[in-house]
Amino acid sequence: MKKLTYLLILLLPKIFWAVSFHPATIESTIDTIPPKIECLTNVKEYFFNTRTHSLEVKVNDLIASVYDDQSPVDSIQVYFDSIPTKKLIVYYCESLIYHNSNRFYEDLLITAEDKCGNKSTCKARIYIEDRLNICNYDPPSYIIEVVTYPVRMNTRYEGALISVEGMNYKHEIFGPEAKFNHFSNGKYKVCLRNNTSAGEGVTSADLFKIRNHILGIDEFTQDHQLIAADVNLSCSVTASDITAIKKIILDVEPQFQKVPSWIFIPVNFTPVSATPCSITECWETEIKDNDIKLEFKAIKMGNVN
Repeated sequence: MKKLTYLLILLLPKIFWAVSFHPATIESTIDTIPPKIECLTNVKEYFFNTRTHSLEVKVNDLIASVYDDQSPVDSIQVYFDSIPTKKLIVYYCESLIYHNSNRFYEDLLITAEDKCGNKSTCKARIYIEDRLNICNYDPPSYIIEVVTYPVRMNTRYEGALISVEGMNYKHEIFGPEAKFNHFSNGKYKVCLRNNTSAGEGVTSADLFKIRNHILGIDEFTQDHQLIAADVNLSCSVTASDITAIKKIILDVEPQFQKVPSWIFIPVNFTPVSATPCSITECWETEIKDNDIKLEFKAIKMGNVN
């Protein structure tokens, strides 16, 4: 036992402990994700101030929410367009003259930028109006009148949803005709829509006439027949159109799947090809110091008899 103790004492100075040191790995995270910003979805209205003859639009008034997962909300810059110092827009009476109207709208681009320089944007629409005529500006005013009538008088026709949009103006009226007032010079878009009562005026007699046209027994001679027959929007009249119309007659389907119930074309318009493929629901017109009257033919889809 004494010999063992003596041996351990001799060996202790020769025992070394190996200690390995691994320095901690430091990783740096770079923020490349832009903040999330949402503008107000409802249109905000602004009116001219009676004292200053102007109005102010503040960027913070047009924001619904802003968020960033790496930065505190109060560190996120919000401004108009791409100009960090532009947090306010002032409109003066000259704006009415520029837009040639006492009421106009603008879509404002709003930018959110975090502390790392990441940016995202959204758009907010505002209406500017001189409701009290503070600026004493009286712009010229013209009328757009829209009249529609059915090609087939034996079909019950109630009209269309007629809308006019352009030059900071948008309004719509349902009926066979509509008159819109207070327009200034410029280009406007007139749209006509009616997707109700798909089965109105459509009978088995229409199927018979379409079948004879396809077989070459009695081909259609008028453009509106070729347009009305192409209910599957294949740009030609085929057996598939017969199938689609039959589903409407039998109440298997409440509406045509590829076309609306009614299609509208200007009276003086000649389509490139007599199919619904060459017809749009919106048409452009322009006011040049004059009132405008537009007439449209209403074609009931499926009704060729």
